[in-house]
Amino acid sequence: MQFMKYYLLFIFLFLGIQNPLRACNTSEHHSVLNHYNHAKKVFEAKVLKVGKLQQRNFSFEYKETGIRSIFIKVEVTRNYKNSLVKEQLTIGVLPGLYRDFEVGAHYLIYANAKKGYDFLICENGFSTTDEASMRLHAFLWTIPVQHTGYLVEYDTSGNKWAEGNLENGSPVGAWNYYSKSGELQIKGNYVNGEEVGLWQYYYHTDDDTYAILSQIISGDYYKKTGTYQLLQLDTSLVGIYKNQLVYLVGEDTLRESFYYNTRMISKQVSYKNGWRNGIEERFNEAGICISFYQFEADVLEGTYWETQSIRGAENLSLKVEGYYKKDKKYDERHLYYENNVLSKTKEILKAGKLL
Repeated sequence: MQFMKYYLLFIFLFLGIQNPLRACNTSEHHSVLNHYNHAKKVFEAKVLKVGKLQQRNFSFEYKETGIRSIFIKVEVTRNYKNSLVKEQLTIGVLPGLYRDFEVGAHYLIYANAKKGYDFLICENGFSTTDEASMRLHAFLWTIPVQHTGYLVEYDTSGNKWAEGNLENGSPVGAWNYYSKSGELQIKGNYVNGEEVGLWQYYYHTDDDTYAILSQIISGDYYKKTGTYQLLQLDTSLVGIYKNQLVYLVGEDTLRESFYYNTRMISKQVSYKNGWRNGIEERFNEAGICISFYQFEADVLEGTYWETQSIRGAENLSLKVEGYYKKDKKYDERHLYYENNVLSKTKEILKAGKLL
């Protein structure tokens, strides 16, 4: 999509979208079952202690980002998955999220285990007094603890959102997760509650992402605002996209392509016993691989590379490649391309030392 220049303006002016699922990894999915399945523990808890970044004994450096983060100590008051009432847990919380936690307050928490830590990293934390957030998690109240059987979750529009089997409260076998348009968005398998084998993630082809463009096409947005006037609509495209529209925003004429013709993989990852194990690849909207990383038990190990565009220079691109040893960068070099021809190579890291 090329309309990011105006996309946020559309979002806030027209749709008035808020983000009640703050703190979650929801660029790919919002369903309760998705969060439930990927969380090690799900519970309501009272906060006993909130750390500070300057407290070295109650803060930590998050390995995946190198960002300093804090611990929060909680006591479980209600169990939904794999915890005990009265159990006290220490949770690692990334910057920006810990401000949502207050001592003495109660929260619904989805917590993930992370490789290399002796505690849980908080994926989601929602105040139990926040009625809007609690409504979003209503499906959670319908899942019996230690549930065994097939489950289907639907969104508020009645579209299937997730489906698969639980055994004693843990996901097993094949699971599918869908976007709000009903398209398959994520698919993979679990064994004993852990991801295994190849997991695939897909780009949207037709989803709420395009709601604004639909309003421009219908003319509703122009009637309401006096701008974003449709000039042309072409529905006979071939290639990646189905449609193209041309419209006015002030003095600017914008041309946008939208709706993919086929479902395309955006990412695929290999898992073993719940940890990334093997190759992780990402793809652009043309189906071309743009990054390649290797993992052993969720630790980066082996060669890697990724391609990057250079802002403001369409004919230039950068490929970063190198080698990881036990989650640490060992070698790295930058390869600069002009019109797809290698023009310069720069060594950045050699044998673990900056050059």
